[in-house]
Amino acid sequence: MTQAITTAIDPQGSTNEQSVGYAMFNYQLWGRATTALQRCGADPGPVIEERRRALAEFLALATTSAGEIPQVGDAERQKPQAAAGTSLEYAATLGLRGTKPSKRTAVFDAGYVFGRTGWGETRPFTQESTYSIRFRPARRYHGHDDHMSITYNSHGRDFLIDPGHPGYQLDKWQEWTRSQASHTVMTIPSAKGAPVETKLVSAAMTPRPAVSGTRRCGTCRRARR
Repeated sequence: MTQAITTAIDPQGSTNEQSVGYAMFNYQLWGRATTALQRCGADPGPVIEERRRALAEFLALATTSAGEIPQVGDAERQKPQAAAGTSLEYAATLGLRGTKPSKRTAVFDAGYVFGRTGWGETRPFTQESTYSIRFRPARRYHGHDDHMSITYNSHGRDFLIDPGHPGYQLDKWQEWTRSQASHTVMTIPSAKGAPVETKLVSAAMTPRPAVSGTRRCGTCRRARR
């Protein structure tokens, strides 16, 4: 099981499922596995808990200003579990309990960027703005052809969304929800999309406000002519 969790959850807390919804499911599943081992008198060791804590941080950073998990990949609309003693508890309770994450923006090697305007320090938690960006490996498991797509939530409302999870029936609806056409990416109606790998060319993060001549927004910086 120690070996399995290092395959399922990387050191940064991302799962190999390519789905934020399944990341929440994995957090719960590995928690039940740990409990089962302990009840049998077996020591689960430190690795499972280490990866679960990293996964909790991943989920906390992914949580929108509405206090929900973004529908990225096969994910239904849901609220995250308020995992006591983790930063996920802070996100799940809209800042009422738990430890506030130490950062607002994060880039994960598995192909996720999560960012937000804040954690409710100077305004209510639900009045913040949050976003996600996808990149890296081609679609597999519960992922979508969503590379370079963006989700955006502000003041507790969704503005740009992923279509989420229509179920496991192999029909045209499932095919469409996983396709590029259902995401916030540029498509060509006459061409059929294909799963491809994309790379993050560069990223820059700064806590400082925009300076003269540039615009800055969390992970990106664009010179203004």
